[in-house]
Amino acid sequence: MVAHLLARLQAILPDAQEVRIDPEDYSVTIGGKPFHEISVAGGLKIAVNVAALLSLQDLALKDADILVPPLLTIDAPLTGSAATAWTGTPAGA
Repeated sequence: MVAHLLARLQAILPDAQEVRIDPEDYSVTIGGKPFHEISVAGGLKIAVNVAALLSLQDLALKDADILVPPLLTIDAPLTGSAATAWTGTPAGA
């Protein structure tokens, strides 16, 4: 799973070199920093969440014993990113 997540992250964040998933609580660490310290909301949080979901899909394609829904729907990916509509304009700008 970690290799799939790193590959997906590197597609969005080429500087990402290390990803760790804690086996006890499944928390993610990127480049030695806990995910909750890297981003509260917005672009990076969205990118990491989407990369994680896509990496689960990748893993399921390689291992038939891993069951995930065959359809991944990402609804309103900009929610919480302080952007309005699809323009990328910061709220209140």
